[in-house]
Amino acid sequence: MSVRPNRQRFFDSNHRRLVYVDSRADSEFWDQQWATHNLEALLSAPPLSHYNREILQTTRRYLEAGSRILEGGCGLGDKVALLTQHGFETRGVDFAEQTVERANTAAPDLKITVGDVRHLDFDDSTFDGYWSLGVIEHFFEGYGQIRQEMFRVLRPGGFLFLSFPALSRLRALKGNLGILRPWREEDDLARRFYQFALDPSHVADDFERHGFTLRQRRNWSGFEGFEDEVPLASLPLKVLYRLAYRPTEGILRAFANHASLLVLEKSYG
Repeated sequence: MSVRPNRQRFFDSNHRRLVYVDSRADSEFWDQQWATHNLEALLSAPPLSHYNREILQTTRRYLEAGSRILEGGCGLGDKVALLTQHGFETRGVDFAEQTVERANTAAPDLKITVGDVRHLDFDDSTFDGYWSLGVIEHFFEGYGQIRQEMFRVLRPGGFLFLSFPALSRLRALKGNLGILRPWREEDDLARRFYQFALDPSHVADDFERHGFTLRQRRNWSGFEGFEDEVPLASLPLKVLYRLAYRPTEGILRAFANHASLLVLEKSYG
């Protein structure tokens, strides 16, 4: 998710991450964020955007049609709809109850339920794949419980597709140069914690220590990341997005990616 203009950012050098402070990302916050979307249109025909194409292509690279997939923290449910419509047996869970209710009303055939990604109501080894799109960064206390549940509900040899805002090279440079304010943990700031931007290498190492093997790491959202860091470039970026998306996105991803994607395989041991 792109940085809003009034969102404060801090550089946490001890943990190699950015800390974003704004509104706490609880279920009420997300219900309000998603309240204005036309869910019937979105869930009946999810747009095949650049982003959605990458999700489909990545899924197909590792899983066959008919595979059982969970999206943990599915929000509006549009990715559940996307994967379902392209042949995957997909479930979604989210803790924003009003949003889940609206999704069920708009698309009752989709399998979307209220749930907590830290305590999933599924048996061990239920799924062949697990998509987590921008979820783990919203937990100030860390994502350890989420990781444990991801491991538990995936079958041995199953794949976790994990994306999160990243500490890109550009963001790390700004932090190291003192352009971003240093993080000082204070009660008021912690209460208004929104998300982290995490170091992909640290996240990959952590998951590998807990039973996963890294199969792929990819930078995502170069346009978004560069615009966040260089707002004055917004207008020329919009032109380049329309005229030369692929080459420009490839260049920007290399050093200014907003997010990272890790593909991790659950070990058989």
